[in-house]
Amino acid sequence: MGISHGIDLNKKGLWILSKVAKVLSMALVLVAVLSVSVTGMVFANGESSDFDMVVSPNVLNVGSNGCWIHIHADIGWVDGEGATVTVDGNEIEGIFTFADDCGNLVVKFDIGQVKEIVYVNGEIVSEKPIFVLTYLGLRGEDSVDVIYPNK
Repeated sequence: MGISHGIDLNKKGLWILSKVAKVLSMALVLVAVLSVSVTGMVFANGESSDFDMVVSPNVLNVGSNGCWIHIHADIGWVDGEGATVTVDGNEIEGIFTFADDCGNLVVKFDIGQVKEIVYVNGEIVSEKPIFVLTYLGLRGEDSVDVIYPNK
């Protein structure tokens, strides 16, 4: 009788362990869901970025004859995936995406669109415009300085 009683205790112990494992699994899922929700709120408030990026040139001379702005992002380029760029909330059109030598995303677009946003009626209206790049559901942010040295 002592042996069969020991087997019953082992079955009960395994049953308890399986219930504990289920509760822990559910807790981990809940933590993951809450983490994503909190992270999403932080990004939506503009306090953080999902990836680093650099806008080039980092100083925009509105009197220059430059043609292009490039954004170099620390995120892998995926062929066929579209990107969205905004400058001070204005969406940029006609952007091109490609990979740099490391396979990271590079975005290229006409500098004239940015000049039209930051320089209106002969005046600089945004001295430090915010560039936001959205790619693969992730977000990066950078800013540049705007100058007109002849004024």
